[in-house]
Order: sequence, then structure tokens, then C-alpha cells
Amino acid sequence: MRARRDALVKATGLLRGSLYGAFGSKRGMFVAALHDATDSESRDSKVLNLVLVALMELSDHDLEVRGLVRDYLVKLSCSESGDTNAVTVNVATLLGERLLQRAHVQLQSDNERSKS
Repeated sequence: MRARRDALVKATGLLRGSLYGAFGSKRGMFVAALHDATDSESRDSKVLNLVLVALMELSDHDLEVRGLVRDYLVKLSCSESGDTNAVTVNVATLLGERLLQRAHVQLQSDNERSKS
């Protein structure tokens, strides 16, 4: 945990005691990072990891986080299909694939991959 705080101190340029002063709480830090990361249509693995954490841990009970995630997913969906009414299967596939990669789960066995 200390290493993560040290990385935050270095990345933000703030003193350790100033982190909570700047963001208010751990949630505040997370929401600021999520807001910054989802401001674009980036499909970078770090952005997708943050979105996955938000979906699994916070969006069911945190309306602000839910809104940020939804807006990001709609942006991705619209950039692919032009449909503003629903998140497309492509976005769900993108998140599912990232989740499997993050968990180091492969859908093909080693034998099946070597045959293809």
C-alpha cells in the first residue's frame, strides 16, 4: 500500500499529507482518476481496467461513478455504431476480453492454439 501512495505522491507532485486534502478521500481520488481516464474514447488497457473496477466495485451503489462509466461506454458505442440508444455488443465484447486478459484466462487450451 505504501508503494502505491508513493507512486501517487510522485505522479501528483503533492506531499503525502496533501493527497487527502486535494481529493478528500480514497473515493475522491478514484473518481478523479476515473473522470480523467474516461474523458476520451481511449481503449487503453489501463482505462479499461479502471472502468472494470468501477463497474464491479462501485457503480451498483455510487451514482456518480455509474454516470461516468455509462457516459464513457456510450461514447465508445457511438464511435463504433452511431447508435446513441444502447451500448453495443462490441463494447461488451471489449470489456469481456479485457476482463479475461486481466484474469489470464484463455478460452482455447494450449493444444488448441498450437493446432491453429
